[in-house]
Amino acid sequence: MNDKESHNPVIEVYTTSSNIEDNRTAAYNTSWRPMHGGGTNFKTRKLVKKDSNRIEFKNTLFMTIIPFLLMGPFIVWVFVFFLKDEVLIQILSLLPPLAFMGVGVFIYIRTNKNIVFDKTHGYYWKRKGSPNFNSMDDKNLVKLKEIVGIQLIQEFVSGDKNRYYSYEINLVLKDNGRLNVIDHGDKHSIIRDSQQLADFLQKPLWKQRF
Repeated sequence: MNDKESHNPVIEVYTTSSNIEDNRTAAYNTSWRPMHGGGTNFKTRKLVKKDSNRIEFKNTLFMTIIPFLLMGPFIVWVFVFFLKDEVLIQILSLLPPLAFMGVGVFIYIRTNKNIVFDKTHGYYWKRKGSPNFNSMDDKNLVKLKEIVGIQLIQEFVSGDKNRYYSYEINLVLKDNGRLNVIDHGDKHSIIRDSQQLADFLQKPLWKQRF
């Protein structure tokens, strides 16, 4: 049994116009498994409409500052412990702030990406910095015309102490492939953002019933 056969959900469709092509075959031919398992239980991105031709998914304020908050203990260590003469105290006291700093750097690198839908250039990209529109080898660039629908998935995340739902917005492409846009735990926000994205792209939103 393949991935599609083992996870075929009931799909709800959202469109704002009868003129929008609803290629339901593409919706059922693509996978409905979560692309990024174990998402967060809080909101990490918000949709920002720059103008009629461009929208972006920006980090929330919390996601912007949390990497630097995690790096804070290392800065405190420099001023409090680094000047001490005892080398052993320096080393032992360094381990916790170094671990926090490592997590902060990891989060910063992972979240410091531009997520953009641009009708002027006709592309979607999710990457650090600006794309090279003249490069045919840039895998971070996808033509908007290759997108046939927006997919919204719910995932139940169960850990030792936490149980919660996380949600993904994915792009479904003409070849039935998918690209993840965002995933986080704010249900109402991600439904609203996925609808706005569908309106902007004039593509159907295929939502897993939840």
